[in-house]
Amino acid sequence: MPAIAIQGHRGARGSIPENTFSSFEFAMDHMVNSIETDLHLTADKKVILYHDSTVGGLGLPISSFQLDPLRKYHLADKLHTKSFPKQKLDIGPVARLFCESRNFHVWSIPTLAEMFEFIHAYSTNLGTLAGKSTRQQIHAKEMTLDLEIKQLPFRLCKTEILLEEIALLANKLGWLQKISIRSFDHQVIQKCKEIIPEAKRGLLFDGTLVANPLKEIEFSEASFICPRWDTLDMETVNTVQSSGIEIIPWTVNYQEQWALMKSLGIRNITTDYPKEFAEWQARQPG
Repeated sequence: MPAIAIQGHRGARGSIPENTFSSFEFAMDHMVNSIETDLHLTADKKVILYHDSTVGGLGLPISSFQLDPLRKYHLADKLHTKSFPKQKLDIGPVARLFCESRNFHVWSIPTLAEMFEFIHAYSTNLGTLAGKSTRQQIHAKEMTLDLEIKQLPFRLCKTEILLEEIALLANKLGWLQKISIRSFDHQVIQKCKEIIPEAKRGLLFDGTLVANPLKEIEFSEASFICPRWDTLDMETVNTVQSSGIEIIPWTVNYQEQWALMKSLGIRNITTDYPKEFAEWQARQPG
């Protein structure tokens, strides 16, 4: 059986605070096939990588802030050692060099444009300067980004503007063929087909799956589905994958879960622990 492809969840949030350059660097160091991250739109139409719809304990929506004030909120403040006991504030060498060259704090909220530029820097000059291996750099260059649109519901947010901004950035920086869009709001997926037809589109499910996922996939014209890992069984996996649709379950973090996904024939997982999963997979027979 081919190796299971690894998607780093918000970078590698089990090891480094989520959605930061250092977390992305850690994931790339361990040669993930893709990185999942979360998108929001600021008041000045900047696409940022941030999970929550509000800022810290302020309770104010991201959409009410311009980018510069958000830069003062540092993602290292979201260290979650209770949920992720291995999480540390280790700053990656490429992250340090990249942020120094742009004169902003290494734990500041990144933009999508900066993420594209960061991956390019890792796979070229800054990565070489920081001592990344040729294998790591080639892998980073081939990596894809899975962009989750968190805004809900569709009618009360600026989803169309956000998708248009993603399309402009991806086209400008050569990423159109290397991004996918996912959302729990399936209307987002339908709108993505119109605005970014080049991007793959993923349906997120929480709790139980719909009775007939193939009909939902057909209706929304999705390219893949992202169910919670513990909702899957062999019948569902066989039905969906035999139709040519990819399944990327989330968030698969522990050995018994990895073993179950392997036994079901899953080909791609999202995990908070890409390093540990890669090491576990390397030890498996066959």
